[in-house]
Amino acid sequence: MSWKSDSLPLAISHRGGAGLWPENTMEAFSRTVAMGYRWIETDLHVTEDGMVVCLHDPTLERTTDGRGEVAELSWKEVRDLDAGYRHHPNQGYPFRGQGVCIPSLEEVADSFPDLCMVLELKADHTEEPLLRLIRRMRLEDRVIVASFSDDRLARVRSLSKGDVAISTGEEEVARIVKAAWLGRRVDTRNEALQIPPRSGLAPLVTRRTVRAYHRMGLQVHVWTINQPRHMERLLDRGVDGIMTDRPDLLRDVFMKRGIWGK
Repeated sequence: MSWKSDSLPLAISHRGGAGLWPENTMEAFSRTVAMGYRWIETDLHVTEDGMVVCLHDPTLERTTDGRGEVAELSWKEVRDLDAGYRHHPNQGYPFRGQGVCIPSLEEVADSFPDLCMVLELKADHTEEPLLRLIRRMRLEDRVIVASFSDDRLARVRSLSKGDVAISTGEEEVARIVKAAWLGRRVDTRNEALQIPPRSGLAPLVTRRTVRAYHRMGLQVHVWTINQPRHMERLLDRGVDGIMTDRPDLLRDVFMKRGIWGK
């Protein structure tokens, strides 16, 4: 599977479906894949001994039974934590004690060889370990690297020598959005523009701006959309991808339109 050849629009399961299952875990990713998804978004940190792991927060308290910063722990210490401990979508904690762990990115990529991934860098000094892994596992065609940090993305671009697709950091987003509203075109070396529907009261994703982004050569992926009516509205505006915590609802919308699995 290559992200460059996949049919648009893309259905992207945010953190593997954080609204349904323990986020950024093999439990979530496997259930997402079983639903027929070809895309996930996941967040990356690096352990003290250099393992690239799937975790959103720099600390462990929100999603696991552990404490402290992931960057100060070994891979074994992180692996032994219960990553289903805090997940309670309705009542109770159905994933506690069920063997749900924080996975390494290598484990995810190896377990799902047909899966494409949006990889969001959540901390500095993640770039080099990630690029080594991408090279070793030949993941260049399966990933888009994302971050709010323009500096992190610039380092990825430099290290990868342009072989890895890159999304837009905050400063680049602001530059592109401003140009779109002014009817101008700016040159960008990014492959995707990944943005929320609005920033404060300012809409970022309209039919006009989507057309402008496309003229700049960008795919437009919108996050994080969990209401079917909002999904429908964005598809009508021509976006190229939607990220959601509710992959069940997004799949229903795609199926209703006859575009699921194409």
